[in-house]
Amino acid sequence: MHDAVWMKRKPVIGVLMDFFTPAIIEGAGAYARENDLALDPRWSIRADWMPDDTGWDIALVHIVDQTESTDRIERLGIPIVTMGYHYGKHFPKVLFEHAAAGDAAIHEFQRIHIRRVAISTQGRDPVDLRSRKGVFTAARRLGVEIAAMTPWTGDNQIEAAAENIVDMMEELGADSGYYTPHAGVAYSVTRAMQRRGIRFPIIVTDKDAQKTAEMSSVPLTTVVPDFWQQGYEAARMAHELLDGRVGRGARVVRRVKACRIVRRESTGQLTARDPAVVKALHGIRESSLPDLTVENLVRYVGVSRRTLEQRFKKEVRTTLHQAILQRQMDEATRLLQAGGLTVSEVADTCGFSSVHYFSAAFKRERGVTPGSIRRGPGAGSHP
Repeated sequence: MHDAVWMKRKPVIGVLMDFFTPAIIEGAGAYARENDLALDPRWSIRADWMPDDTGWDIALVHIVDQTESTDRIERLGIPIVTMGYHYGKHFPKVLFEHAAAGDAAIHEFQRIHIRRVAISTQGRDPVDLRSRKGVFTAARRLGVEIAAMTPWTGDNQIEAAAENIVDMMEELGADSGYYTPHAGVAYSVTRAMQRRGIRFPIIVTDKDAQKTAEMSSVPLTTVVPDFWQQGYEAARMAHELLDGRVGRGARVVRRVKACRIVRRESTGQLTARDPAVVKALHGIRESSLPDLTVENLVRYVGVSRRTLEQRFKKEVRTTLHQAILQRQMDEATRLLQAGGLTVSEVADTCGFSSVHYFSAAFKRERGVTPGSIRRGPGAGSHP
């Protein structure tokens, strides 16, 4: 009896992708371990390498372009859960809700006081359409102006399109930013920006295994979908299919809305070419707030205070004190919206000597009191 139980075969969930997303595998693996299932991710990098005899009981499929692979997986005759918009209309789906990414991007632009956001409207695939839905919904709610553009009709025009985008951003002027769900588009725009010698904030949805947004010449602030949760929910749906709780022909669609913002230099943060100023900006971004003072920053950079202040003002067009204060205000706003800390505790965490000084500075810089932010509707609920 014990030997029979020991030898009982676990159901095997295969993973097939042509758009490699490691977090999906990690999430699916977590569900499989919790529920005594086996996960086989061997062909999650190269779907076209899949053999004809996989030994799978069910497959999680994230295929964008490899139609030959999709035909082969369907011929296996096993249940399928798909995780992409582009494949498997007649299969159960677990999708990331790209409208949530567009919503999160608009909230981030509002946080850094961007009043106009440009978006491209040429894309007609579901990722573009859902992203724009989130953008327009959030913009109406928050009072952000959306400037739509239709600069190109195909990927072969992307470099010319990037130049057109930069032209439009120059026309929109200050307090404007650009959002796209495609890292390749944003990367081309940063190159066009560099050729022109201008800067404006960009946010992109980070779904690129090559880390284009992170490695571009201007590291891009990103909305990061919770692909781990998508993998977990896809494995859960696979389990329900195997147990008969979901029918194989059922057109079930579940959407994962969770995402987070990874802030890099492209939004609301200052950059420079002077080595001393670059080091000062790094110190402002990375230092513990209670230790972030002009005096400590000067010691960290290793030049005289007068030299650093002059070079900083020339490059960044603001003072060291104001740049530090901006960092303090951003962190204070985040903590107040998150809840859990009193106004006094937020003041102390952000390096202010007294709650009265903090309250006065916050009201002067943000136009509202810290208490109104903390008590405001939806505090802590933004993506």
